Amino acid sequence: MVRGLLVSFSGYPWTPTSLMPDNGLAALAGSLMAAGHEVKILDYGTTALVKRLVPKDLQKGLRKAYAALSSGSSWPRKALSLCRLARFEKILGRKMEEESWRIAEEVSGLIEKEQVGFVGFKLWVGDGLAPSIAIAEEVKRRYPRMKMYGGGPLIDVVKETLFRRTKVFDALAFAEGEETILGLAEHAAGKRDLNGIPNLVFRDGSRIERTPTRRVKDLNSLPSPVYDPEIYPSLRGDGKIKVFVVEESRGCPNCCAFCPHIEKTGRQRREKRPDRILSEIQGLGQVGSRAFRYGGGNPPFNLLKRIAEGLLSSGMDVIYTSFGHVCEIDCAMLSTLRDSGLFALNFGIESGDDRILRDVMLKGHGVGEIRGALRASMGAGIYTVGSVIHPAPFETEESKVNTLNLLLDLFVGNRGSVQVFFPGLYPVSGWGREPEKFGFRVMDPGRYVEEHMDYQYRRLFPPRMWKPLPYTVNGKPFRKFIAETEWLVRELETHGISTNISDETALMSHLYDSSLPPVEFRDLCREVFFSGDWERMEEIVGRINEAVKARTSQWVKCASG
Repeated sequence: MVRGLLVSFSGYPWTPTSLMPDNGLAALAGSLMAAGHEVKILDYGTTALVKRLVPKDLQKGLRKAYAALSSGSSWPRKALSLCRLARFEKILGRKMEEESWRIAEEVSGLIEKEQVGFVGFKLWVGDGLAPSIAIAEEVKRRYPRMKMYGGGPLIDVVKETLFRRTKVFDALAFAEGEETILGLAEHAAGKRDLNGIPNLVFRDGSRIERTPTRRVKDLNSLPSPVYDPEIYPSLRGDGKIKVFVVEESRGCPNCCAFCPHIEKTGRQRREKRPDRILSEIQGLGQVGSRAFRYGGGNPPFNLLKRIAEGLLSSGMDVIYTSFGHVCEIDCAMLSTLRDSGLFALNFGIESGDDRILRDVMLKGHGVGEIRGALRASMGAGIYTVGSVIHPAPFETEESKVNTLNLLLDLFVGNRGSVQVFFPGLYPVSGWGREPEKFGFRVMDPGRYVEEHMDYQYRRLFPPRMWKPLPYTVNGKPFRKFIAETEWLVRELETHGISTNISDETALMSHLYDSSLPPVEFRDLCREVFFSGDWERMEEIVGRINEAVKARTSQWVKCASG
């Protein structure tokens, strides 16, 4: 038996979704405990972190700056606010640095108290990376023999490139982690060599070794995720929003050119049995929640229908959201999903132009299928989210107009939102592997992965004021192509279409106040999270958690009886 500590510090939680429980960490904890190990999860994506990072004086200044930037203030006043934001950003950076030392103290205290045998860090791209490395290095300085491992979404993208930044980790884990974490626990106990554990990169002297990728064949063989507050202390109280992720499947048979997620779960789709998923949903009632979203990037709709039928027959009163694929939507089953508690569906539209969809996105469908699926979802009374990438590589005036017209046709006067993303160049995506083929030019290909790893999203500033990304799209540098992204957002908002509300955010809005339009909830959260107003943040989280707790005791009692 080994005691493990799983740590996640992703930086300042800028959105409500940042406060959701981490199903990946909970799944790793379940695997460790089923094998007889002990584990504790330290997840710092909480309202308590905001309270630690943003003192009252900083909060007051941020609130004033937000008011100036979001109102019709004159340019001189806005310019002054941007100058103040630059100062606040530096203060927040120092606070993050100070917080990393406090977290290192907390981790060290647990190592002493509970005789921890290894520490695993979930690593993220962005402003949480440098503090996470600082925490790990300070803990390693105090406990030189402590085994330290890194994993998470960053490693799926950068793998051994992280070793150029730090040598603190004994190994880095990519792809699926349940089998790998068990091997690492045995390695920490001195019972297994790293080269026999799948999904790892590690240093062997001056060489970098990579073990074969292996994915879980039978998801039903995995233990259930563990959300017990004794194991996952952040779930006590209202530090996190208790809207959970339930994993129904892994893998995606599609090969969309822009998508990096296939690197983690592969192309072969694997499903859990409906009874297994129903058991996990029922388990959420034990921690006081009836709200979740499905975690698969391409959930099989036949599976969702069978689960929905089980939910209806069991009497479980749940509310949930999911991704949807336009080619898998069966219009006849949407009413069953809605009646079982489906609140929102999120579809990847990407573009309203058939040429862009076919040649640039490598989608296996066209505009006709998109229009049919989204109209069916809206017609069933489901809150419908469509995501687009704009400008697309090889965008033309014609394709630009086609996209705008499709969105206006689908969303004007209907219940839903459009998420607009600029074209992101992920190194492990099809675009990232062949950038020039898809209309990108990378400034320094040899350093691109490192630059991606360290990229800081300056959330306090408009995107056009972020550090320019080191690539061009259609020959346009960052500030020019981001201006096109902002143009589409403005056009949609001008026509009364809500933008940048995810399916989870729409669900949270409904739970917070079902009479409040989701766009008003979005704007409330922008102000509260931007200004670090942790008191109002706690009030938002508390109201959502009260709503997700409603009526769970009845169906948990019925299910257990």
